[in-house]
Amino acid sequence: MHVLDTPKRLLAIAETLHRWAGALAALDRTRRAKVVRYAEAIADTLGRAARFSVRLAAEPDDKVAERGLARELGRITGYLETLVAVLKHHLDGRKLAGVKRRLEQLGTRRVGRASGGAAARTRIDRLFAAEGYFRALADSLRTEDLQGRKKTMEKFTTLTGVAAPFPMRNVDTDMIIPKQFLKTIKRTGLGKSLFYELRYDQEGRELSDFVLNRPAYRNAEILITGENFGCGSSREHAPWALLDFGFRCIIAPDFADIFYNNCFQNGILAIKLPQAQVDKLLDDANRGANATLTVDLEAQEIRGPDGGVIAFEIDPFRKHCLLNGLDAIGLTLEKEKAISDFEARTAEARPWA
Repeated sequence: MHVLDTPKRLLAIAETLHRWAGALAALDRTRRAKVVRYAEAIADTLGRAARFSVRLAAEPDDKVAERGLARELGRITGYLETLVAVLKHHLDGRKLAGVKRRLEQLGTRRVGRASGGAAARTRIDRLFAAEGYFRALADSLRTEDLQGRKKTMEKFTTLTGVAAPFPMRNVDTDMIIPKQFLKTIKRTGLGKSLFYELRYDQEGRELSDFVLNRPAYRNAEILITGENFGCGSSREHAPWALLDFGFRCIIAPDFADIFYNNCFQNGILAIKLPQAQVDKLLDDANRGANATLTVDLEAQEIRGPDGGVIAFEIDPFRKHCLLNGLDAIGLTLEKEKAISDFEARTAEARPWA
């Protein structure tokens, strides 16, 4: 299929995914955040592809624009394949079948000479329209997340997921989420900027050698890292960004104190282990997509892919809060009846107050 014929199929995929917004809103918050992140990445890439198409329409012999368009369309295919992988266990297989067929067709791209006139305008319009659908999808799921978010955080009981190896020491919070992304007070939307200076080049393109950009680790939920993780400033955006990417558990020899406390306040289980055990888990994590670990908070155990078990310690109060999904607001709401009764008695005894 000609690379310049793909906008029609991309628009069809965008329309299909947008129609699924209601079903996607029923996903748990972590997976919904992943869908938002990939929808935004696809929208950004479609925007760049559309701008290359505008250049080609004006100058059909522009080889730089031609190569740029092919590159961006290829990148979109990769994002879509990852998005489908996230959804495959959560949507009816018949729904995904049509999207998969279109993705297979996109995989047979070939570059050729661009045509101009009305045909070029149609291709450009389709790319911009597809961009709009993906942005609308991301916005609707983000709004759903904000409106439907409970006052308490998600419970953490047992987590089975891919572990990403990131053995760097002294990773500070500015490295986790750089200062230019701290303007928001929303907890969503930060995942795409996690480890920004390590994940992207100066033009915002992914660096293929960074662990979270490798296909095996794009959906990782456990991070295995080095000592003194989360040092530096106390920004709570750091655990927000990690959670928005999809991480529910971080394992390291030790953490900076404020970051460690912030993790538990946001539903992330931070586990401290001796360096030798962290090294064993890093070795397991280097297996790629086979690097699946199970973290059982109730039993306080980490089970590896080879059946090995590592026990970990955790403060009983923090364990209680995670198991029951209780942040500071949730703990207060546990006393809601007592608070209401006190207010009623006070109003009766001091009606003038």
